[in-house]
Amino acid sequence: MSLVDYPESESSDDRSSEKAGAQAANKKLKRKRSCSYNPGSMDSLKLPPLPDAFHDLYTTKPRMARTDDPRLHAGRQRSTPHIEGNWPTHVFIEWHPSKEESSHLHDVVMRASSDEVPTGSFKVHSFLKSELGTPQPLHISLSRPIGLLTDQRHSFKETFANGIKTSKFRPFQVSVKGFDWVANEEKNRWFMVLRIAQSTTHELVQLLRISNGVVAKFGQRPLYEEYPRVLYPPHGLNEDLAMKFHISIGWSLTSPPNHIENLRNMSTLDNSMFRFDVSTVKVKIGNENHRDLTPQLKGPSWLYYSFAFGLWMYSTMDNIDGKQARRTGQSSGLGELFDHGIDSLNCTLASLCETAAVGLGASPKGVFTALIPCLPMFFSTWETYHTHTLYLGYFNGPTEGLILGCTMMMLSGYYGPQIWTQPITDLIGYHGIFGNSSIIDLWIPILLFSFFVAHLPACVYNVVKARRAQNLPVVPVFLEWTPIFVFMSSSGAWLYSPHTTLLRDNRLVLFCVTMSFVFGRMTTKIILAHLTRQPFPYWTVMLVPLIGGAVLGNLPRIGLPAVSSAVELWYLRGYLVFALVVYFRWALLVINSICAYLEINCLTITRKPAPNQTIQNEKRSINGPRPGNGLSGSDIPLKSE
Repeated sequence: MSLVDYPESESSDDRSSEKAGAQAANKKLKRKRSCSYNPGSMDSLKLPPLPDAFHDLYTTKPRMARTDDPRLHAGRQRSTPHIEGNWPTHVFIEWHPSKEESSHLHDVVMRASSDEVPTGSFKVHSFLKSELGTPQPLHISLSRPIGLLTDQRHSFKETFANGIKTSKFRPFQVSVKGFDWVANEEKNRWFMVLRIAQSTTHELVQLLRISNGVVAKFGQRPLYEEYPRVLYPPHGLNEDLAMKFHISIGWSLTSPPNHIENLRNMSTLDNSMFRFDVSTVKVKIGNENHRDLTPQLKGPSWLYYSFAFGLWMYSTMDNIDGKQARRTGQSSGLGELFDHGIDSLNCTLASLCETAAVGLGASPKGVFTALIPCLPMFFSTWETYHTHTLYLGYFNGPTEGLILGCTMMMLSGYYGPQIWTQPITDLIGYHGIFGNSSIIDLWIPILLFSFFVAHLPACVYNVVKARRAQNLPVVPVFLEWTPIFVFMSSSGAWLYSPHTTLLRDNRLVLFCVTMSFVFGRMTTKIILAHLTRQPFPYWTVMLVPLIGGAVLGNLPRIGLPAVSSAVELWYLRGYLVFALVVYFRWALLVINSICAYLEINCLTITRKPAPNQTIQNEKRSINGPRPGNGLSGSDIPLKSE
């Protein structure tokens, strides 16, 4: 029987012949398809990645009734009754656990359901998987389930988005500290939750206040107006708002049993693995999810172009200053001291521009990006001290590294910093290699690989080779890594501490400017020791306040109360003033001593050439030693620190 009856317009014989031809063509096409398709081949199994918006589709079941029916929801009853014509609304932060995290949490939920009560009368339903067994996202609530009228939906979303944009809210990291049980207000449902660590709830409190303010404007009850009942708090009841945030992973219609030792033991199982970054707040109205992104760490295009131009000009001047000094007969050890000393000052400053260009801001990855250039600079200086030669590989930071940095800044100016958070496969394909990863996801591994594989081994090899050539012991040189170890470990302990307020209050720029002088003093002392053939400097007094800051940011770890944001800010400001005074006093002393001894000027060209130098025309060869080889320890009477 045909689906459509066409009018009689041709003879039956013509139709029969055409029908036979069509059937033959269909058989041929089927044979061709069956031959070309191989279900077991890898090509047939590769599918393009799903877009992020796909997670927001079909997140709720279709409505089956106009009235609440607990039978449709496993016995659950609405805390906020549904009113016909209202749009259910919820503000929350969404978390997609990894496969390992989801598996671990699922095991905990299953254990709680099976181990808590031997009779099996207590059952915990999991939020981790849907009825079809697919993983589901978890969330941190920033509002109650509320109802909006149709004409309120747009204004609610706009009001909340404006509140986010006008706040100082920036991406932050959330971590958990253990499991707990929480009952709803009606005491007809109990939730198994992950408690959020208080040290990471400052931004959550800010977001909650924004959400509650918007909800109150629309005549709705704010969240946590009354403290939800905690059945078994691990350390007693705490009325602090920071204790209220949690992530529900399961629920039960019956009260948990009183013997909860198993739950307390669970709270010690790998809680450090549950950390995730928060950069998006979701507003769900009905079945629609609206992503209210945090204020974009994005500036105007000309700003990123200026970053690239400034960095390129710095690289250009850094490469021609030596030639200019040799042409004018002013080449001396002071030039090397100036050259590499300014490079040291620029390490954290140029990388701070790179941090802004890729949109990291005052975040953990931003800290890493801003401080990582100090490592190759220190080890290159350490290598030069022992080998008396600055080795630059085929791919090195001062040349190819700066070119790559300028390129990334220009791309940020043209496309915007958001290009670095897009999946790589959206840009160049190769999903089988990159998956859903973005450049930012691979950023830290790329930087670590570049340093530990492409830079550090060559430095160590050249130093060991030079020491053995001079019949000197090798092991003691590794003690010379002490200053950079103290510098990096203290900076990390301070900025990555959950008790510090520097990142939360966006003090990364102030910190990097301060560290510019601290690191500059540390490496410039090594350069001076190399020029004057003095012992390696293991220490600088400017590291002492850095160690103090690391202690200050971790006082709660040793049982002392955390300092306020104002105290920590003034400590960092005082550290900057101290670093400026110490650095420039020492710089003036060194520069004046060298200039007086060599009878040269610091920033101007004299008619008299530097010692062992002649004023050079463009066609004449260099007369005299190259920078860094013209001073000895007996030449200039300088005091070490």
